[in-house]
Amino acid sequence: PDELVALETNDPQVKRAWIKRQDHVSRYASGLLYDCGAGRNTFHVDWRGWLTPCIMVREPRFDILNGSFDSAWEGEIASLVQKTMNTHAKCSNCSLVGFCDTCAGWGIMEAGDPEAPTEYLCEVARERSARFGAGLRQEAR
Repeated sequence: PDELVALETNDPQVKRAWIKRQDHVSRYASGLLYDCGAGRNTFHVDWRGWLTPCIMVREPRFDILNGSFDSAWEGEIASLVQKTMNTHAKCSNCSLVGFCDTCAGWGIMEAGDPEAPTEYLCEVARERSARFGAGLRQEAR
């Protein structure tokens, strides 16, 4: 985390992106479990023709070689991206959400639970907040 955030801090474009993100933090504010592009404007198709909402979220999946993209996209994937986060989930109440890159896919990959926090990403968020959190708020003014 320390090395990653040091690289981010030294890159003016990345620093500007963090300023912009702090101004428009919406992660988890929406209450949606999948508050990202998965199933909204992105998807993944593997070599077997299985369509999934993203490369890290492997269920639901649809065989688009023998079915319809539209029926998959507008059916179960559309339902998936409307799921809300449990209000007791650690990430739903975190004050560092604006510094975090976590997502349901990371939780699934790490713990088999889309609402599970990923400790490495928590460490990165803490480091980002410590390194340039206050500075971002001042620069944004």
